[in-house]
Amino acid sequence: QKTGVILVVFYFLQCTAGSTVHFTKPPKPAERPLQNYFHAVFGVAIIALPMYQICVGYNKEWPSYTALGVAWGINIMWMVCIVLSVLYDVGLAFLSKQYRQEADYRKGLMSNDSMLQSPPRDL
Repeated sequence: QKTGVILVVFYFLQCTAGSTVHFTKPPKPAERPLQNYFHAVFGVAIIALPMYQICVGYNKEWPSYTALGVAWGINIMWMVCIVLSVLYDVGLAFLSKQYRQEADYRKGLMSNDSMLQSPPRDL
């Protein structure tokens, strides 16, 4: 229950941060405001905390209330959710490349079309 309350608070903070990020623009477009990072960190936390809540629920709460074991399919589904979450987090590793491309674009070193193309490879 404590995790659920924390999730509700985080959800409202995330909605507030998201509104701030999307409806207010920084005075200097070259800078990324602090609320953008706050919004991203809370987004990841809102994904991670329910995973913990689910695990606790079906491993501890379900058996204590029903005296039944957990179906194997539930474990598989939970593992799929964890794998998808890990893949999402791995995708965050590409943010530095995106930031670098945005900075180059703002400096005029890159056109809009070149941001969409892959760099040439040496074979």
